[in-house]
Amino acid sequence: SSSSSSSSSPCCLGVPLPGKATALADAALTAASAALPCLASLSFHPRARALALATAREREERGHVTVTLLSAEGLKAADRGGTSDPYAVLDLAASKRRSSVVKKSLAPEWDETFSWNGVLFDLLQDGLVVSLFDRDKASRDDCLGMALVPLDELLERREACFTAPLSLQGSVKLRIRWRSAAAEWAEAREAALAAARPLPVPVPPSSLSSRGVVSVRLFSAQELRGADADGLSDPYAEVRLGSRGAVRSSICSRTRDPVWDETFSFGGEVWRCGEMHGEMWGDVGR
Repeated sequence: SSSSSSSSSPCCLGVPLPGKATALADAALTAASAALPCLASLSFHPRARALALATAREREERGHVTVTLLSAEGLKAADRGGTSDPYAVLDLAASKRRSSVVKKSLAPEWDETFSWNGVLFDLLQDGLVVSLFDRDKASRDDCLGMALVPLDELLERREACFTAPLSLQGSVKLRIRWRSAAAEWAEAREAALAAARPLPVPVPPSSLSSRGVVSVRLFSAQELRGADADGLSDPYAEVRLGSRGAVRSSICSRTRDPVWDETFSFGGEVWRCGEMHGEMWGDVGR
């Protein structure tokens, strides 16, 4: 698209900073303004105050922040035709992502999702900087405005929608979510456990033949006693059906939540099967 402004975009310059900007914000502004002059018009905030309420474990928790760039509205018209070709640059923890370009629009819709992996404290401490530009082929892209989105709300809700005002005019809408790696692993494990458990199929006793095979699937155990000095165990299981000898599973090392997913078969006459017994053992005893 053709641009109606010069390559330096003077409308973004000369806007003073808030008088109470923190030293951290001043340092970040000084460093970033050299690369992006329009950053001088962005109102910086102190670090997310809710970080002080997070526990040490939460701050060190690993996972990822997912940002869905939804839309923007009321953008500045940067081209001669009274429109813009906007795109967004998202900056989180000094790592940037760039959206696609929406042609000839002052109210673009993206619905694009970007992800950052890391530690909760590192990802949330300085907030998300959203910069919008007008794409120009013949000259430097014009700044359409910037916004700083504090992410302290994610410490309580872990997912939130934001409408952030831009430094020039208009606003941008985003949906942001924090997911810990531990939570995702737990959900995936529960889904696997649920999928592995077959639904019971009732069978009338009259339809059973006198001989057959009983299959026992040993899938997992949870929250076992820690038998070793470090609070863990090396568990294995013994399964016994009726008077038949016990069969033994493999050993899962260093865990209180073992997953075996092993199947054992017992053949014979159905009426002689009797009750099934299971025992959990560590490497030094029951």
